[in-house]
Amino acid sequence: MNTQLMNHDVHSPIFIRAKATNDKPKAEPTKNSRSIDWRRIIELVLLLSVVAGAIYFISKLVTPQVVTVIGIFVASWCYAS
Repeated sequence: MNTQLMNHDVHSPIFIRAKATNDKPKAEPTKNSRSIDWRRIIELVLLLSVVAGAIYFISKLVTPQVVTVIGIFVASWCYAS
């Protein structure tokens, strides 16, 4: 670490470059155009397809027999406690 450099004032003229100017080129204002964010749309489609697939598989698993077994487990758990 350069301690001599740390002891100097960074705002002194020795640290300011000679060719540096304060005039920055101003960028022209851009129009606020609504563009489609395709990445966001793809993420939403994938999420919806995963949710739809999960609902489909759950609906295939849930039969009247499964509902009866779950009801028995829940009832026995409620009465046991």
